Amino acid sequence: MNEYLNKVNNIDARNINKIIKDKIVDVIITSPPYFDMKDYGNDKQIGYGQKYEEYLLDLKNIFKKIYNITKDTGSLWVVIDTFKRDNQIVPLPFDFLGKITTPDVGWLLQDIIIWNKNKTVPWSNKKQTRKIFEYILHFSKDSKFKYNLDKVREYDPKQ
Repeated sequence: MNEYLNKVNNIDARNINKIIKDKIVDVIITSPPYFDMKDYGNDKQIGYGQKYEEYLLDLKNIFKKIYNITKDTGSLWVVIDTFKRDNQIVPLPFDFLGKITTPDVGWLLQDIIIWNKNKTVPWSNKKQTRKIFEYILHFSKDSKFKYNLDKVREYDPKQ
């Protein structure tokens, strides 16, 4: 297990199982690439230039691999948001949820948190309210996940 300590690997997340093969991860906190809204400048990138279903399938496959390297008591936290396309809101957090909670992937939804973003970019869209929140989805592998609620009870706006 020491081979994983203090080491940074810059790889495509679709290949995480080639770097980590054992169940050693306690917690994952991540935000997937935006769907078709940001070009990261890579021909094999996830999201940009893909069809929506291909994007969701890529995410499903990645989070299945992440599931396989997470300890049974581990948790997954995903910051993810809706977006607007073709004049309507696309419920990405809920579409994503539907992909990774299937029996063939295995994640269990434990909580949906609304992250109140007090500081956002200036807003001038007359057909939509200002986006001042994002979803944080909390998943676990089973009911015996670690959760240190006492560590997050105090709110300190100075931090």
